[in-house]
Amino acid sequence: MEENLELQREKIVNKIFRLMLKIAFIFAIPAFTAFFIGSYFDNIYNTKPKFILILLGVSFIMSWTIVIYIYRKISIEIKELRKKEENQIKNKQKDLQEKIKNN
Repeated sequence: MEENLELQREKIVNKIFRLMLKIAFIFAIPAFTAFFIGSYFDNIYNTKPKFILILLGVSFIMSWTIVIYIYRKISIEIKELRKKEENQIKNKQKDLQEKIKNN
């Protein structure tokens, strides 16, 4: 059981690392897209920074919304794992106490 929890912990750590890379892309891709689309519309309508700034703001808000959603999802997984670990520790302590009483 202890090895199982260690495996789960390692999976979560690996998942967090992959998510760090994913978060970099979550911010980079919308920002670059917003920049190029904003530049295109600014050149068409001759409104130099307006569209770029508006679209960058929208992409920033979208990116943070996605990051917060991912954070909440992982946070729930970590809380569940901590509860399992605490229960495992309590069970071990009970077993030890029973062994001491029986001896």
